Amino acid sequence: MMNHFKEALWLAKFELKASIQGFLSLLLFLALLLFIIVTASPFIFVEGNVGLDLLVILVFGAFAVYCKPKEFQYQKVEDGLWASPYFMNLLQLPIPKKVLIQSRFIVNFVYTIPFHSFLLLFIYILSPEARQEAPIGTYFVFSLIWICFGIFAAGLFSASDPGDKITIVGMIIWGVVLFIVFIGGLTLFHLFTGMSLVHATLVLASKWPLLTVVISLLLAITSVFYWKSYMSRKIEKMDYFK
Repeated sequence: MMNHFKEALWLAKFELKASIQGFLSLLLFLALLLFIIVTASPFIFVEGNVGLDLLVILVFGAFAVYCKPKEFQYQKVEDGLWASPYFMNLLQLPIPKKVLIQSRFIVNFVYTIPFHSFLLLFIYILSPEARQEAPIGTYFVFSLIWICFGIFAAGLFSASDPGDKITIVGMIIWGVVLFIVFIGGLTLFHLFTGMSLVHATLVLASKWPLLTVVISLLLAITSVFYWKSYMSRKIEKMDYFK
């Protein structure tokens, strides 16, 4: 297993070295998001609304991965096929499947975990509302919740690299359905709990810090194993020549 990890790290370094543009985009996004979130802190950490909750979910669920250069991203390859062209090229090489899968997760975690960690750190430093609502211990647990969510999302993006057979119409329909589900779910959450999702995670971090840490880490670790298994099965099922 250690040899597989070393080989996967070696493979991931090729993409990371070619991703200077992606990391520069991350820095730009970091500055922009800090400005937006710190400005909106009174609403995010105190009042909250569905739109701001959705913004936070997108920030920790997708923004960092979408900073990767286009050639490494999941995209339309041909009619009915969406995949990562770079991953498809790697599949043609004599690379063990476990190494290939592991390398995808390493790359996405390099993009997401440091980005989310620095974002949360600077929010706490720059936002009086964040410091007022959460002592440093509570904020640490709160941060861990969202970093673990980012790990789950990064795993999902990694598992998507082998590709999907889907039309443009199908992609639009799925996008609309997911948007409605997210908006509807967040609206119901607000109505039934009387608080925003962000504020609810602050409450969890404050009232049950140890339990929240354990559950967050377990869910993040379990999601990585699940997405790796899902990706392995997907590689076997995909037929790029039909």
